[in-house]
Formats: sequence, structure tokens, C-alpha cells
Amino acid sequence: MPRHRPETAAAGDERFPRRGSRARGLGCPTTHHRGEGIAMATPDAHDTPLAPEHTPTQPAQSARPVYAPRRPELHVTAEAGIVGAPAGAIYAHGTWHIFHQYRASVDRSARWAHQVSFRHAYDWDVCTDVLAAATHATTDNVWAGSAVPKGAGAWLYYTTTTGWPDNTATTIQRASIEDLQATVEHLDEDATAVDPLVVHHGSVLDDIAGYTRLRSPCVLPPLDGRYRMLVCADDAATGQPELILCESTDGHSFHPQGPIVFAGDTGIQPGARLVSPRMIRLRDDVTGTLHDVFITTIELPADDAAGTPARDVTGYLVGRCEGTTFTVATGFTPIDYGHDFVRPRNTNVADDTTFDQAVLFGLMNGAGRFDDGSSHPSLSDEGWANCLSIPRLATLQDGILYQTPTPGLRDAIVTSSRASAWTGIIDTTRGHLRLEIANEAGDVAAIVTHDGDTLTLDRSFGDFAGSTPATAPLIVADSDTLTVIVDGSTVEVFADGGVVAMASRIDFRGTPEFTVTTHGGAEILHSEVLRPGLPPLM
Repeated sequence: MPRHRPETAAAGDERFPRRGSRARGLGCPTTHHRGEGIAMATPDAHDTPLAPEHTPTQPAQSARPVYAPRRPELHVTAEAGIVGAPAGAIYAHGTWHIFHQYRASVDRSARWAHQVSFRHAYDWDVCTDVLAAATHATTDNVWAGSAVPKGAGAWLYYTTTTGWPDNTATTIQRASIEDLQATVEHLDEDATAVDPLVVHHGSVLDDIAGYTRLRSPCVLPPLDGRYRMLVCADDAATGQPELILCESTDGHSFHPQGPIVFAGDTGIQPGARLVSPRMIRLRDDVTGTLHDVFITTIELPADDAAGTPARDVTGYLVGRCEGTTFTVATGFTPIDYGHDFVRPRNTNVADDTTFDQAVLFGLMNGAGRFDDGSSHPSLSDEGWANCLSIPRLATLQDGILYQTPTPGLRDAIVTSSRASAWTGIIDTTRGHLRLEIANEAGDVAAIVTHDGDTLTLDRSFGDFAGSTPATAPLIVADSDTLTVIVDGSTVEVFADGGVVAMASRIDFRGTPEFTVTTHGGAEILHSEVLRPGLPPLM
């Protein structure tokens, strides 16, 4: 079935659209789907007509997949297959571009998908894939990396593998797209196709003496005429991963400067496996000081004695990176306290030099690379596994990273089919608030508790029976706030202005119902439930 060209956002939009900007219909997780092999449904009442200035050149209405109760609508998921990690994100000229690593099926190699959203970052359209290995063999893969704006286009930095997993050889390579907008104007009906507008330029980094398995390149937009790249590499003698800083004057060829050395108390145990490095620059809203924020994931091995599986813990350090030395001002702090937010990527904004905020996406799967995608009920039932978190607007305040959903969430929810949210201003100086998430039949999927000092997310129901509740410490605030977003089989929680964020997968299908109770003197000062069908903000 032929596909229409996505609408084009007008030039000159704000860096991040404000609440109330026009939102397109959100009746399905991705409004673009290839016709072959996918059951289609006609549009429903939740679809919003395009504004005249955004009318596509091919006016045919987008086809929509049939009801898939586990699949989130506002989150990035694979059209079909298993998402492995976010790979890079760019916001340019009113359009969000996100790239993610995925496998079309358990017996296919990893490659890069490309999805776009206009105005806000909750209505994702599928584009033709941008990177793929020469073969479909699972030994040859294209792994995640980063995306950097370049003029009207982008440079993509990625990892290629051969011989995975037993005799893995890797390279760090670069590809370019001259015009990002041109990549959204046609969706190839062949799901194995790669966009011909992507040009490959080969390796950007030769082997580093003493290290193997170079991977996870994070390239920072140029500062002072220099590109900086963080890569993860294994020490050839010990097998321990190291985070290596490389530099380039042109972004084409990088030269290693050495492993990152932390000065000060990191709060990280010696010998911890640090992977998936990211670095962003943020100006502290309180002090005005410009800081480097170093984001990394710690791989925790399985503990057979305790009965805990291998998992990832992602956090950040605040300080200043000069050369290969990172001087720590704030030690390792979890970036998310839920069960499932790891290996995040930042969004590079074209022509941004303010450093006042950043936007992060994470993989919603706490197992990280240890995940067995073939075991997900969503894969067998609906053909997909894993998703990315909703985008988070991150700011730095007194050395602490605050995260809130990016603007446009309300409009996205009220024009969706099933996504919902509860938000409130509360007083838990005495007692606690309990919020229960259940489906229409009353089956509980999760319970969120806010007692003023601690935030708890319990998802130990259904498929997640036995899962340990996630907890997070809260700081003293002028007022307590709570936002709980349920989208398909995901829940994301933001508390006290974003000082704490939690993302978890839950066993949930259908439309959520919220039951909120207060205990021991706690009060709800103001609350609102966002559901499909409510009027959007004007």
C-alpha cells in the first residue's frame, strides 16, 4: 500500500515547541507503516486534519495498524522487531529526528532505523532505514553511536561489527546525510532497504594500541574548532572497558588522547564496568556555571547467590572535562530510579550554543545488552520488543539534573487512543499518597507511592510478579508534585519538579484507570487526569 509523504514543519520554529502548539493525531505509535504483511485500519475520530500550510504533496491518509494493546503510542518503537538502543537524535527546523538500533527479527543483524516527529516529540513517523550491515547475518551488525547536525543534514557515527559475539572485530565509521528533510519524503516499501541519500565515508578511527572492541562513539558538536569523541574500548590485557577521549579538527579522522581520568570522588566502585558514554554541556540554572555532564551506564553482573539477573544502572557525574581529566563536582547519581531506563542519548540541536537545557532519550529495558528480546510477550503477540523513553527536558540546578517531559505531552495524550496521565500538586509533609494503575477490569499493573521522603514504584503484578519495587529519595521542596504517564505497557513517573524520574515496563494492556488515595494527613492540592478526547490547549 503506498505511503504518503510526512508533513513538513515550517522553518523558524522555537527550539522546543511550547505546550499548545498544534499536535497531529496520535492514534497509533507510528503513523507510517509499510503496507506489506501488516493489517491496516481506517482512521478513527482521534485523527486531526493537517493544517493547510502542512498539507502533504500526496494527500492520501496514512494507514494505521490494527489494535495492539501492549504497544505504546507516544514512545518510539520498532515498526517490527527488537529495539536495542537509541543511536542518536537531532532537532532541526521544527522536526525531531531519532535514530535507533534494532533487529527486524531475532535472526537478523542490528541496523539503524530513522523516525521523525513534527512540532513535538510524541508522534513518530517511520522513515527508510539509514544504516545496515552488508549481510543479514547476526555476526555482522551496525551498533549505536551518535548523530551530529551538519548544515541542513547530519553526520552519523556508528560501530560496525564482524564475528559477533565470539570473535568480534569492530570499527568506528561515519556516514553523512546532506539534507535531513529529503529523507522523510519517501518511505521505501521494502523494509530491508537503506536510504540511498545516506553516504558512507568509512572509518574515522584506527585501532588504538592496547585496546580492542571500539564501540559506542559519542561525538560532540565542535567547540573551539575541535570535535571530541568518547568511545568505549576493552583493555586488551584485562578485558575491562575503558572510556577513551579522541579529538579531530574536521570530524573525518579522530586521534586518541587517552582514557578519561576522574579527579575527585566519583561514587563509583573501583573496577565497575562503565559503558555507553555520553557527555553534554549544561549551564547551572542556579549558579550560572557552565558544567560538563558525563553520563555513563554501569553493567552489573548477575548475582546467582542473591538471585538477581545482570542489569544496567545509568547515572551522571557533573564537573569539568579538560583534556582527558574530568574533575568531579557531583558524584555518580542515578539518572532514573525506575526499573527500565538505560544507555541514554542526548538530542543535538542545530545551531544551539546556549547550553541551558538538553533532551534525553533512554532505552526502556533495564537488562540492556543482556536482554533476550525473543522472550518478550510483545514480540510474539504484536511483533515488537522494547521502546525508547519519552523525551526528557533536562536542566541543571545546583549540580542536580532535573528531568521533565518535553512540551507537547498534553496535546499528544488527548489526541491519542489510550495514553493517559495523572498529574497533581500534593502535600505529603504528613502521610503519603498512593496511586494505583489498573485496567478497565480492575487488574492492577503498578502502584506509585509518594511519602515526601521517598518515591516508590511497585510493578510486581502479572508478568512482573516478584519484581522488587523501585525506590528513590526525594529532597525537601517548596511543594511536592507528581506526574504519572501510562502509555501501552510503559509507565513513567516524574516527582517534585523533575528531581526524580522513574521509567518502568509494566504488564498492562488497555486504557488505564487511576485510583488515588491519601493517608495519614496527606493532601491533594490540585490534580488533573489527561485522557484521549479532552480538548487540547489552544
